[in-house]
Amino acid sequence: MALSRVVGLGGPVGFLLALVGYAVSVTMARTFVSLESHCVQACPVVRIEGFQFHHFYYGVILSAISLGVLLLSRRQRVRWDASLFFGMGIGLMADETGFLFLGTTYDSTLSFFIVGLVAAVFVLAMLYTASTAGLLEFKSLDRADVLTFASVVLVIVGMVIFDRPFRFVLEVVGVLAWSTAFVLFGLYGGTHLRKLRLASEPKRAD
Repeated sequence: MALSRVVGLGGPVGFLLALVGYAVSVTMARTFVSLESHCVQACPVVRIEGFQFHHFYYGVILSAISLGVLLLSRRQRVRWDASLFFGMGIGLMADETGFLFLGTTYDSTLSFFIVGLVAAVFVLAMLYTASTAGLLEFKSLDRADVLTFASVVLVIVGMVIFDRPFRFVLEVVGVLAWSTAFVLFGLYGGTHLRKLRLASEPKRAD
């Protein structure tokens, strides 16, 4: 099935993946901050000459790279992958916008409002593209695509094992998430990547 039409982040599928990435990154960021507030040891924080590298800046890097792919690529499957990471980057940025730039606390109403507002934009954009472009492209997703996306999400979830102090529950969640991610990617990631490679190759004239 041809996937030549480009809409927004790759149509309704792209916006759905962006929303999933957004939700996962916000949830993980909130989990990190909550756990770090109860640290009994020094938590791992990246500092460069006194400059604390908040996860907002990781989000800037991630969203900028994925946005570049979205702007340059005309291949729908490539844009779907980029949309997932774009959503993750935007989630990291939205999560700390109130705290870093608006002078509010991390758990303030304004901070939660910003997170919810951005999520609503993704939802509305997904519904709009679904109503205008239709749902046909969802039929192009197969098991390899869905489970490869799931493996990426599980890798992000598994990053809770880096938090301190280590808790047994977090270690179990992290190990299970990463183990499942590696299994899923091993089984289905190759098929997904082959489809990306084939989609990127120019068609030969008959």
